[in-house]
Amino acid sequence: MEDEAAYRREKEAFYIGHTGGSTLEVLAITAVVPVAVLSTNLLALAIAPQGSRAVSSVLGVLGITLPLHLALVAPDHIGYIIAALLISAAGSLVATGCVLREPRAALADLEEALNAPRKPFVATYRGGMMLATILAILAVDFRNFERRLAKTETFGVSLMDAGVGSVLLSQAVVSPLVRRPAAPMRDRVRSALLSASPLLAIGLARLAGTRAADYHGHASECAPSPPSPLPPVLTGHVSSLLPY
Repeated sequence: MEDEAAYRREKEAFYIGHTGGSTLEVLAITAVVPVAVLSTNLLALAIAPQGSRAVSSVLGVLGITLPLHLALVAPDHIGYIIAALLISAAGSLVATGCVLREPRAALADLEEALNAPRKPFVATYRGGMMLATILAILAVDFRNFERRLAKTETFGVSLMDAGVGSVLLSQAVVSPLVRRPAAPMRDRVRSALLSASPLLAIGLARLAGTRAADYHGHASECAPSPPSPLPPVLTGHVSSLLPY
């Protein structure tokens, strides 16, 4: 019994007291996803100019997931990872013989993308953020994941702290309150319930699973933290009740 308690204390100590790392390192790691997306798209254009879903899927795993995974487990080599991605992008440009477009045509396409009801760059941002969140949450339980990238306790800058802000930002960008600010309160509440129900189910399932497995709970300054998907759910429900 004492061995169990000692093991539990050692396990909990693995997750607390972190002070983070440098802001430059966090920015460099977060830059891996957009650079990898650029490199992968150019490489897909070079391999299959007519477009191929199979090629895009394989390159998505190899060209985006793998570099992001390497950035999380080997942050000391982040410069080499970004350099390799940029070299791949440059090589794809040379292979396809792409040339720079006229500024007017490029600005017209940019304006069209910004005014479109569904914006591809928002989907890319949210997808990259979700992929990074999944990898970080899975990796944080292992010693290969540098402790300076884990959430800080009281003060500091870390990758997972940036991830929390990124999740909230991605939710705010696509929030029904932003798209339909003048909707009646009843419609806003119904929309919030429908959109948040998957997160609510995941949060409750996670809570039940961690309690059943006697998984450690991180007690911070005041109390044990709630399941991570639940705060965004509660935030969405409370904000839907605010007058506009």
